[in-house]
Amino acid sequence: MSKKEQSKTTEKAENNPQTNAATATPADLAGKTGNELDNIRDILFGNQARATETRLAELATRVEAMRHELLNTINEQNSSTTERLTTKINDTKKDLVNRLKRQDEQQTTSLTQQVNKLSDENEQTRQDFQDSIDKLTADFQKQLLDTKKELQDGLNRLNTDLSERLLTMQAESQQRDNDLRQELLTMVAWLDNKKTTRLDLGQMLIEVGQQLQSNGEATTADTESE
Repeated sequence: MSKKEQSKTTEKAENNPQTNAATATPADLAGKTGNELDNIRDILFGNQARATETRLAELATRVEAMRHELLNTINEQNSSTTERLTTKINDTKKDLVNRLKRQDEQQTTSLTQQVNKLSDENEQTRQDFQDSIDKLTADFQKQLLDTKKELQDGLNRLNTDLSERLLTMQAESQQRDNDLRQELLTMVAWLDNKKTTRLDLGQMLIEVGQQLQSNGEATTADTESE
């Protein structure tokens, strides 16, 4: 028998209650009873069950839609939060970099000002020291010139005094010589008149020589004392 013929025989047997009852086993009877209960239940509660299934399907659809919407919202919030955090981090980073840059600039400016201040103070100290040296040099040169002038003036006065004394001494010596010469002339004339002996003449010449010697020694002593 072909499969098609077997299928037709089976369908006939299923559609014939008598045949089914005669040939049915207890398991077949139990299955048939269950099917009948399902049919009865379907008749009694079919519409309500289908409505409930429809509602459950709609609820499941809505829940799935809400889940997708919630996931999208969460993803959007996460994305927005990530962007805000990234922006905040970048802003904080920029702010820190700017602060560090300003602090570095301030420190550099402060160090530059301190270096300039020290340089100015050093320059001022050097200038003050140079001014002091120049003043001391000028004072020393002035004192040296004043001392030189005083010494020169002293030498000039000494030369003048010596010249005046020398002239005075020369005049005095010349006067003594003239006086002595006059005395000699007078003595010679007197001797000619008196016819003095040679002994007396020699004695007189000795006295005149001694007087001349005494005058010379007195003149030398005056010169040395002056």
